[in-house]
Amino acid sequence: MGAMTLYSVILSIGAANGAVLAALILRSRHNRFANAALSMLLGAVLLSVLVYIIGYAGAYDRWPWLTFCPLDWSLSFGPLLWIYVVCLTTGIRPNGLGYHFAPLGAHLAYQVVCFALPMSEKWAWFTGADRHMVAPCVQGFYFIQLGIYLALSGRAYLAYSAWLVQRFGDARPRTAWLGAILGTIGLYWLTAVGFSAWHWWVHPLDYFQRFPVMIAFCLLVYILGLMGWRYSGLNWPHACTTPEPAPRTDYTALVRDWRVRIEAEGWWREEDLSLAGLAKRLAVSERTLSRGLKEGLGETFSHFINAYRVRAVARGLDAGSNSDLLTLATEVGFASKANFNRAFKAVTGMTPSAYKARASHIPPIAHLGGE
Repeated sequence: MGAMTLYSVILSIGAANGAVLAALILRSRHNRFANAALSMLLGAVLLSVLVYIIGYAGAYDRWPWLTFCPLDWSLSFGPLLWIYVVCLTTGIRPNGLGYHFAPLGAHLAYQVVCFALPMSEKWAWFTGADRHMVAPCVQGFYFIQLGIYLALSGRAYLAYSAWLVQRFGDARPRTAWLGAILGTIGLYWLTAVGFSAWHWWVHPLDYFQRFPVMIAFCLLVYILGLMGWRYSGLNWPHACTTPEPAPRTDYTALVRDWRVRIEAEGWWREEDLSLAGLAKRLAVSERTLSRGLKEGLGETFSHFINAYRVRAVARGLDAGSNSDLLTLATEVGFASKANFNRAFKAVTGMTPSAYKARASHIPPIAHLGGE
């Protein structure tokens, strides 16, 4: 088996895995539009891989009329990625989708026209104007476009993560996998830009020398497909898009009333307490509760609830409790040691271990509004 054929086989295995995962993602009953966007993204990437699969197999040498076959859908990568992230986190389809795919449409039209040219004219155009002017411009536009959409996707992901922290506190869903997908695409982008810069400005790279980029492509397909399929059935909470309610004039008094009920019922001890759950018990909207805490105390929901828990642990340490820190943390509602450590330092200004070591030498800390 020659090197060219071996390269085709390696890429074919990666492409086959990606195709299976794309089909599985498309079958998911949840997040249908978002999963459809991810499945189409995988398909577009697979088409780009296919160009190299048949190239390494010698198809373009054997059948030169395949030149300009419209298999390059790379200008759809960025828009499809952004649509996937936005739909997954908000549940809303972005407006004006056609505008996002206008560059792809123009590039496909160019490929179709060139593909239909007589062989002599096609080859002259391919080895002349296309190779030296059109291809570099298209590739440069591709990298700029993908970078912009990757940045927009990252911004949407970070905004959604912040919203989850605000709304769910300790119980926020795990979204690290989505960040991993964006990070992987970012690494691919850097790798491809580096190879392309070397190709155009230092020394042209042949098919063999571009193979590492194709391996990165296959890894991208595998990670995108595997992570997307694994989490395709999640019923994600969508970021609230309802308008803000009319502002209250006395949030301080409102928060004071909430404190009385929260402390009397001991709700802050519940590990799965969320913004929505507390708002329902207080008979107010989530927006009102969130805004009240922000305007009345300058705190987020997560910090407000964790402050009760931290001070309860601190009082236990001041009283000489023999329980270990993790036991004390779980007893008051913390779901993880990492979250407890962060919250404790944010409230007291020191780590739980340091506080415990000094507990016998300092007076009890101030009581935050009762228990």
